[in-house]
Amino acid sequence: MRVCFLVTSLAHVSGINRVISLVGNTLVDRYDIYIVATEQIDPDTDQAFALDPRIHVLSAASLKIQPSFIDRCRRFLSRQIQTKLFHEPSFLLLPGSLSRRSRFSMIHYFKEMNFDVIVGVHTLQSIRLAQIRKQIPSRCIGWQHSVYPSLFQNPHRNFWKQEKFFKKYITQLDDFIVLNDQDKEMMDQAFSISSKVIANPLSFSSKEKADPKNQTFIAVGSLMYVKGFDRLIDAFALFHKKHKEWTCHILGEGRQRAKLEQQIRDHGLQDFIFLEGNQKDVQSYYRQASVFLLPSRWEGLPMVALEAMEMGLPMIAFDILATKGLIEDGVNGKVVCASKGVAGYAQAMDQLASSLDLRIHMHKQALQKAKQYEMERILPQWIALLENKEQETES
Repeated sequence: MRVCFLVTSLAHVSGINRVISLVGNTLVDRYDIYIVATEQIDPDTDQAFALDPRIHVLSAASLKIQPSFIDRCRRFLSRQIQTKLFHEPSFLLLPGSLSRRSRFSMIHYFKEMNFDVIVGVHTLQSIRLAQIRKQIPSRCIGWQHSVYPSLFQNPHRNFWKQEKFFKKYITQLDDFIVLNDQDKEMMDQAFSISSKVIANPLSFSSKEKADPKNQTFIAVGSLMYVKGFDRLIDAFALFHKKHKEWTCHILGEGRQRAKLEQQIRDHGLQDFIFLEGNQKDVQSYYRQASVFLLPSRWEGLPMVALEAMEMGLPMIAFDILATKGLIEDGVNGKVVCASKGVAGYAQAMDQLASSLDLRIHMHKQALQKAKQYEMERILPQWIALLENKEQETES
């Protein structure tokens, strides 16, 4: 069976690209795997995460599916407008995200290759695939990595009647993958579809775990508004008034780095909050911590949260959709009501910092929860989906 994953770029350090590499590297033992990067010049050499050499990687340039000059101008202007209005840019779901010539090139390529299955990775590629679904013979599957609220209840992205546009095209696909049961319920109800739930798999297993006795918080993610690190810093400032011995390490890079650095200086926390940048050996940082902080405003199913559980780290998160089913409040972490804001988040930090027994209990529960996301459990769901077997995938 020939399976193609349609992606935007493999170059960025992101949860999506990490999942693509994990799933692709596992499925290549069973299928002939292709990855087409629509907006990358040389994806074969510029990869954030290593791919199995048996995977065929193709660029947009070689397939002549690059956006036209008008498309690039439109996307540039939309990003600039959103940056001014909403802290940071995000894509718009516009029909012209690929030129007509590019769509014809994609149709020609997919017909020529005659893939059994094509998977559009994330929203933009799912829409692009849906737009040409009727012109190609392959089964077409959308793989969504954002949840319904982040797409359609988020003022940063809800332009141009996105929900109506999404519904117009997404129903053209043969299958649609979401990350959890809660998102399935919302997507199915809104768009009259029957989506499949396949969770992201763990990216690693580790014999060495974090020590609950450590007095260190860790957070991992791109330094973007959506990740909520500004809220984390404000919460830590409140927490620090009582707990002078604790520190916090934030791993990741992004356009908000300078703003966050200034925020840390404004609170006088330069010796307690550290922006570590991108790190290859993330596991060593997990081991040195005892609590994982997830202050995000929106998430899909964050890979970093799964990694934290694998290391035995209890989590503190706001009550976003991604935390439902992932964190059981008081068992493997703390879920903070968004209305309580940074004060509520700081209170949750205080509860865990003040009780070693609680951290030990949550440490054990986090390790148990992580087992649900082992690749051995996720792989059969992918096989059932790709081979169109008559069985339900499990979350």
